[in-house]
Amino acid sequence: MPSSDVDVDSILISLKYLGPFQIIQFMLSNIGGLIIYANNLLYVFIALLPTFRCNDLTDSQLLTYNISEGGNEVEYSQCHVLIRLQKYPNVTAEPLILDCPNGYNYTTPLEKSIISQGYLISTCTVITEMFPAKKRNLMTGLSSLIFSFTILIFEVAVYLTRHKSWRVLVITCASFSVYGFFELIFYKESLRWLFAKGKVMRAKEMVQYAAKLNRVDFDQTWQIALREIGTEYEIENTELVESAMEEHKHSTRAEEKTFEIKETTKLQEELKDELVEIKNQNTTSSSVTSSSKWIGIITIIQYSYTRSISIIIMFNWLVITVTYHSFFLLSETLSGNLYLNFLFLCLIEISSCVIYWPAIVRFGHKRPLVTAIFSGSVFLIIAAILKGFGGSSQEMDDCFMVFFMLAMLGIGSAFGGLYLYSPELYPTEVRSVGLGMCSASARIGNMMAPFARMLATYSAWAPSTLFGTGCIIGSILLLWGLPETFKKRLPQTIQELKHIEKSKKLMALEAKV
Repeated sequence: MPSSDVDVDSILISLKYLGPFQIIQFMLSNIGGLIIYANNLLYVFIALLPTFRCNDLTDSQLLTYNISEGGNEVEYSQCHVLIRLQKYPNVTAEPLILDCPNGYNYTTPLEKSIISQGYLISTCTVITEMFPAKKRNLMTGLSSLIFSFTILIFEVAVYLTRHKSWRVLVITCASFSVYGFFELIFYKESLRWLFAKGKVMRAKEMVQYAAKLNRVDFDQTWQIALREIGTEYEIENTELVESAMEEHKHSTRAEEKTFEIKETTKLQEELKDELVEIKNQNTTSSSVTSSSKWIGIITIIQYSYTRSISIIIMFNWLVITVTYHSFFLLSETLSGNLYLNFLFLCLIEISSCVIYWPAIVRFGHKRPLVTAIFSGSVFLIIAAILKGFGGSSQEMDDCFMVFFMLAMLGIGSAFGGLYLYSPELYPTEVRSVGLGMCSASARIGNMMAPFARMLATYSAWAPSTLFGTGCIIGSILLLWGLPETFKKRLPQTIQELKHIEKSKKLMALEAKV
């Protein structure tokens, strides 16, 4: 049996899923959320859309256009200076239009306005692969909650530098990336990925290190892996193992019998590991040219199941990301202080994680995610209707804010839920590639989000209606087109995923018969 078929969940359970090793790796992954928020939401504060108008005309310019101070009316707009000349009393001549000869007057500092993500993928993938199936939703939900709290640190950094130049804010946020050096030193590779790629010796070293930190018997834990990958090679290479053992016995004849048995057993295990490594390397090297088409993006596109789930989940990433980031960008257009609005949105984000976490532990990923997307979309459309057609009374503004925040609660839950659900849809060997494709579609959403703020200046209800409709479509596609992964073993390879799908189809046919 190849190493990709090893039951990694059993090894993780044997290692204690909440031992010191897992806790260290888990916290290293989640603290990095500060880097993600600092890079993704920084533009909310340094890319404001300023309000502006033409600068006033000077006294000399007024004289140049033969404008008297009391007999003429001058209007300053964003792009033009309009001068209404009076030829005679109660008789107005054709207006004179000037193209802002003295430039513009900005109410927002120019250094904080617009006048002219790979880290998160690996983090979510490793966290998903770190825990066994029964505890995966519990720990990934906790991870989402910890991630949301790191946004408060970003809010504090932004607030403390609010009176400084944008360069100070950028340097402050960039300094958070120094934390990456600690991850480089202490962060370990995913055990599932090592087995899926046939890197047995590296997997053994990692299990040995984890067993030492968790104070678990390494030999007992590693026997789980040997039962899966060692039997085939033990049968095929019995003669080689026995001859090596015989040579070892002759060379250690003068030693004590107990020491000889111990060393022989150790040699036997080392030979098994070496044979497994060699076998995997030979298999890999011999099939590079013939099976390279089954690796990465080409694999996902060629296989109908992964292709269909990729289209659906990528569409959801696109519409939810553009909606999520638009909430933060539109915080500038809401009444009140920008920093208080942003803090309020951050608290709603944390609240959404607090609600979503027990939901996925109880019901799995699919139902809570669909509910969050659909409810957030409906609230968003209601908020758009109130904004566009409800008038400008204080009561309507209050109702708009209530539905706007409820929409943020739903979309915020869905945004975090996508990061937890998407990695479980792909097998280990292409999980990072699949999540990378989703992230690529999300980056398109990031590029679209600033235009939503500009569209809101022309039609206040249009962005919310557009995004709400897209999210409703995404929730329907997700409900009917994607599977539930709750407490299910993560597939290691495409072949294993194919086998699972064939088994489901066979069971469905048998049920009909």
